[in-house]
This record gives sequence, structure tokens and C-alpha cells, in this order.
Amino acid sequence: NYARRYLNAIRDGKVKVSEPVRMVYERLEKEQADKTCKYRFDLKLGNHAIEFIETFCRHYEGDLAGQLVKLDLWQKAFIQTLFGWIDKKTKLRRFREFLLLVARKNGKSMLSACIMVYMLVADGEPGAQCVSIATKYDQAAIVYKTARKIVEQDPELDALVRPIVGGMEFKLTNSTMKALASKSKTLDGLNLHYCSCDELHAQEDRNMYDVTKQGMKARKQPIYGSITTAGFAREGIFDSIFEYALSVAKGTVQDDRMLPLLYMLD
Repeated sequence: NYARRYLNAIRDGKVKVSEPVRMVYERLEKEQADKTCKYRFDLKLGNHAIEFIETFCRHYEGDLAGQLVKLDLWQKAFIQTLFGWIDKKTKLRRFREFLLLVARKNGKSMLSACIMVYMLVADGEPGAQCVSIATKYDQAAIVYKTARKIVEQDPELDALVRPIVGGMEFKLTNSTMKALASKSKTLDGLNLHYCSCDELHAQEDRNMYDVTKQGMKARKQPIYGSITTAGFAREGIFDSIFEYALSVAKGTVQDDRMLPLLYMLD
């Protein structure tokens, strides 16, 4: 149980995190022990995503090129929490959106790409549409191209995922992965299973966020994932989503579907 191990390390002072991060993990620990909670934590489901990433996802540049990804404890706790919590009645995934705020040079693009490859190949969703979005295509393509390199590095993944016009396709489930920018003509008619919003702070308005969120309504357990740095542009969509996520983290707003992990200065 990486989430519990991480929380224990926080309590022992071995790991320093912001107060909202600690509050999120402590609240989830209480819910895990609460028999009246409508959700439960499934360790096997949570570890499935971790095992996939550490078995099939490889680095493609620098000194680590060709080596399998080894997730840090905070990353394992996050992924285990994201995928391990399910509704007791429906058995569907609890969290449908996350905001992961981290400082630069913490491997956010690689982590986001690993999650995207998992959602494309191993989440069991037929015809899954997975997209990486950003204001500009070049930014959106960073996570997509990283995911493509991950696929190309592994012989088994490379044999099952083929290039298509503007993206990739997992042949066994007819699932696709693409990069989309705010002015893309393909934003209409989306039926998304996973959306990776790269650098949320750079989004100029709510349009792309709202359109892609709307494009998830037909799916049973989609995920809208934002992994971002704080950035310098303010008074945009980032502020409103950050303030909402912060309220959820602190418990002043209850939203069982949002997972906010905000690594920042208190």
C-alpha cells in the first residue's frame, strides 16, 4: 500500500509536503476505514497501473534511455490512489479528474505520458479515445510524442500499437491517441476516455477545457488529468480550477470525483 507508506513517511517527517497534500491522504485513510463510505480502495486495481508502467514504459533520452521507468514513492501513491478507489456498488472508478501541481523538472510529461499509454492499452476500455491537449499544438504534442516514444521503445507495445493519421491506434480495442490544440477542427464530436491537459496555467480561456470535459459524458469511467506547474499567467482558467481543487483538498468543498494533489509552498 504505497499511499499508506507515503502518508506514514509524511507523518514521520521523512517526506515534506504541503498541507493540502497531507490532508488529502489523511482523509482518504479515514474513508478507507469507514464502512459507511460509498467507495472502497482496491489495492489490486491500484497496483495494476503501477505494474504496467514499470513493466512496459521505458525512458527514451539521456542516461536512462532504454531503461524501464521506476516510479518514486509519491508517484506510486498518486497512481495507486487514482486507479485504486472504486464505487462499492458499480465497481467503477471513483476519481474522474485530477489536478497534480508540481514544480518543474519533476518528470511531469513522462508521468502523464505513462498514464496515457496505460489508458490506451491496459484500462480495458473498448474504443478509448485518449488525447493530449494544450493551447498550442506544439505544447500538446509534448506528452503525445513522449507516449509515442514509450510505445516504440517496447517491442510488445510497438507490435500492438500502430501509427494512424495524426496519432496512434491500439488494434485490439480500436483505441486511439492524438494531440489536439485549442483551434483543432476535431474538437467537436469527441467521446473521450482520457484527456491529458498539459500546462493548464497556459490555457487562455475555459473553452477547450469545457469542450473536452463535455466530450467525456458518454464514458463510464473517464479521467480528465491536468499535470501542471504553477506558471506566471494568472486570472485565467488555472486560477478558478486551482482554487476549486484547493477547496476540495482542504475539505471546504466536497467533490468525491476530484483528486487534487497540490505540491506548493504553504
